[in-house]
Amino acid sequence: MNPALVETICHLIRQELAPYPAGLSEYALIKALRKHHLDLPLSPELSLFRSHFLLFHCLYHLREQLLSERSGLLDIHTLCICFTPWQPGHEGLAKSDPLQAYYMDWQQFASTDQQEVHALLDSFWKRYHLTDSGHLQAALCALELPPEAMVDGSNHQLIRRQYQRLAMQHHPDRGGDECRFKEIQSAWDYLRPFLGTQRD
Repeated sequence: MNPALVETICHLIRQELAPYPAGLSEYALIKALRKHHLDLPLSPELSLFRSHFLLFHCLYHLREQLLSERSGLLDIHTLCICFTPWQPGHEGLAKSDPLQAYYMDWQQFASTDQQEVHALLDSFWKRYHLTDSGHLQAALCALELPPEAMVDGSNHQLIRRQYQRLAMQHHPDRGGDECRFKEIQSAWDYLRPFLGTQRD
């Protein structure tokens, strides 16, 4: 991997995260980085995997850089990538991340082919017994979430919070667009059964 490209992407990540203290989703961050003419395709499957891997490689590189400089912390998750300014005592709070070794190993990028990516996605669909992936992708898109958002069970609370944030932002009583609000509500109603979430 070209170290200069990694440094460039890390600089752009910091620039794009700066205006968002609550963080950005992976999908939103990739879209923001694409505006800088970075080649980060969102389809087809193998290209999406490579965009995801490159981003997370750079995120973990940046997190180590921030820790060594004691200039900040980076919380890395597909649904929320968040920069936190450094405060004394943070060195003891930095959590180990078992995924870091995977994303820092560039061989994983080079060796993962279309067949392996397809197998990963196929196991995901079987796990959730979803027969209509088009509706699922549309629902995730309506909530501004990446396609892999439901792979990890730990994402469920973050998906719920994303729905609540968007619903509040676009609620007609708050001056939001009624059509967008209905789209968000419909997406949540579709996703709820897969999350094991009870109706409030």
